[in-house]
Amino acid sequence: MAAVTETTAHPGNLTGDALMERLRAVQILQSLPDTELECLRDARQAHLPAGEYIARQGEMARFFWILLEGELKVKQTLPDGREESVTSIQAGTALGEVPLLSNVPNTISVQTAVASVLLQLDEQQFWDLMTSCPGVRKAILGNMAYRFQKFQTIMVQQEKMAALGTLAAGLMHELNNPGAAAVRAAAQLRENLLRMHRLTAKFSKQSMSDEQKACMFELQEFALAKGKIIQMNSLEQSDAEDALAEWLESAAVEHAWKIAPTLVSIGLNADELNCARHEFPGTFFSDALNWLEALVSSMHLVTTIEESIGRISGLVKAVKTYAYEGKGQK
Repeated sequence: MAAVTETTAHPGNLTGDALMERLRAVQILQSLPDTELECLRDARQAHLPAGEYIARQGEMARFFWILLEGELKVKQTLPDGREESVTSIQAGTALGEVPLLSNVPNTISVQTAVASVLLQLDEQQFWDLMTSCPGVRKAILGNMAYRFQKFQTIMVQQEKMAALGTLAAGLMHELNNPGAAAVRAAAQLRENLLRMHRLTAKFSKQSMSDEQKACMFELQEFALAKGKIIQMNSLEQSDAEDALAEWLESAAVEHAWKIAPTLVSIGLNADELNCARHEFPGTFFSDALNWLEALVSSMHLVTTIEESIGRISGLVKAVKTYAYEGKGQK
């Protein structure tokens, strides 16, 4: 804390009419008569250079201050130890009454921004002033009430911003999940379409009998008729996939273990595919089943994309409903 010079000891002290004029300019004292301002005439005057602290965050308050000349900087110490400027205080401002009256440590630090002149009252002088000068007491208490109200407003706003930040983080997490699922499904769908294109190109180079075309059409219709994946318990599904994969492998079907789960998901098994095996000799059968798997997988991926986009739309709608709730009502 800076050293304070007595009123009678500093040649630059404000006295008489000059001091009274500065006191009349103090915001909380403007409405008081000169008889009330006389209570402050003999208060100590502190002439401080730039950079001096008159209050430090976390320390107990020792003085009540009135800034007559100069400017003060309000700072706050962050959890990581850094000091951040919050605002500035101009001449004509009284400060320090809140921690003195509520007996709590300073919540901020105050430092002179330029060379400044302040009236300084220690705790005893402050309480004497509050006792003997009712007009000044009323002004100080009114200022304290205003600051408490402002502080509460700031705290409410900070709580709202914190809640908004939590809401935004939660929303981003909820949007990211279906968004990521849609992106993955779209990438896999692109691969499926390219695979179907390559297989279709191979089919076009081979002549197909009417029976083969009919068999392919029936398999395609069967696959498209299954709107949803058949639900099985994990053990049943595993057994069915293993059985079909082994059968496909014995039939020399390429990627047998990869395509088996997709075919099982629409209810196909070895019995269902026996007819197709007889219709398509050699590698033709393998290509036909891989094409069918790509079709079924693509339909599942389209469903995934639709569900993901629906989930995103639902979240956006819920946020809009929350944001505009109550607006427009009489």
